Amino acid sequence: MGIILLQLTNSLVVLLLGVGYFYFRKITKSSQLVVTGEEEDQLLDKQYERAITVSQMINSAFILSLGAMAIGFIIVRESSPAIPLLSFALLVCSVLSTGIVTKSVTLANPTRPIPNWVKEDGALDAMDEGERHVALKAYYKVYKIVMGLLIISILLAMYYSVLTGQSQIMSIILMVVLLLVMVFSYLSVIRRER
Repeated sequence: MGIILLQLTNSLVVLLLGVGYFYFRKITKSSQLVVTGEEEDQLLDKQYERAITVSQMINSAFILSLGAMAIGFIIVRESSPAIPLLSFALLVCSVLSTGIVTKSVTLANPTRPIPNWVKEDGALDAMDEGERHVALKAYYKVYKIVMGLLIISILLAMYYSVLTGQSQIMSIILMVVLLLVMVFSYLSVIRRER
């Protein structure tokens, strides 16, 4: 069963990378069009949607290939070593594909400056006021969702340990540390910005 799920996950990663590259090609072709007025606004909106799709596909492929590689290494490395190796190759492809995410944003809106990801507020500085508001709402929503999921994951790992006798202490410790880092970093930013 595990092998089949890993193979399906690897197939899904290939599909996600393919869809990401497909939309990147659409952005590349559309960026060469010369349009003005209302058509230009519509094209920019479409290009922006496509750039978001490219980002979703490539980032999802990265996350799934990382998970498939880790799980495959744990459960099938001896019986089917090709599966975690394929997952690793797909992980490398996903990492290399992250460059097209930035390129697609640049092509979608060539007048927008590329954010400086090294600088603390680099991404926010590249946004206008409306985009910043939407981004901050999204960040806060993700923060709340991840907090809830981490708490649920800690409880599930605890029950799994008790019911199966397989210790999940290391996983629980890592989730607790992650939870603490999230809370302290979030609250320290709030305190500093007040």
